[in-house]
Amino acid sequence: VAVAGGTVVPLTTALRTLEYWLLFLVTFVGMGSGIVVLNNAGQMMDAVGGTEQATALLVSVISIANCFGRITYGIVPDLVHTTVPRPIFVPINLTVMALGQLLLTISTSASTYAGGIVAGFAYGGFWTLMPTLVVEIFGGKSFATLYNFMSLAVSSASLIFSTLMAGSLYDQQAKLHPGLKQGSCSGPECYRTTCYIMVGACAVGVAASFILVKKMRDGPPALLRTRADATSDQA
Repeated sequence: VAVAGGTVVPLTTALRTLEYWLLFLVTFVGMGSGIVVLNNAGQMMDAVGGTEQATALLVSVISIANCFGRITYGIVPDLVHTTVPRPIFVPINLTVMALGQLLLTISTSASTYAGGIVAGFAYGGFWTLMPTLVVEIFGGKSFATLYNFMSLAVSSASLIFSTLMAGSLYDQQAKLHPGLKQGSCSGPECYRTTCYIMVGACAVGVAASFILVKKMRDGPPALLRTRADATSDQA
């Protein structure tokens, strides 16, 4: 469904398409959910009574799952592209991320490992899906500009979800359920609200991703088709 003819799509043109902002929203929600887990994995394990060794192991397995997610969402869509379009894997991956967040709300050592692995896997998947969808929608001529601007979704999600929201909620729970360390939180409530919020965010992302799937199934954005036609006429 990429715009035909290798047409150069300026950033200002891409920003005027619904497809770009749908992909931006999906990236914001999906990767933001993963960053919450990556940035807070140590405190999550501490909150459920995990040891330093358990925390180190959790960080390691999340990193491994992240790697496998990137590989899986690169290989599998290529293998089944004739029957399953690549955009379908976006709502699938968001559902996987939501499952990981739900596992984390159980707040036991085992569920923290399981949720961390699932969320890490989904997070890695987004790093493969996002750039390939940028190319499929807008072509490869302006990939560097469009991809790097899309990366703003990741950094802004990190600030909003991980630093501001998760940090504030953790501090609130630390006052209600103080841990042994100064300013720490202990108990299942420390990150439960945060994870529930991320499940809701993933649900919004799933809805947006289905709209994106439909739009991509209909072909390139109308604005880009018009631009491609104009380029062809000039040629």
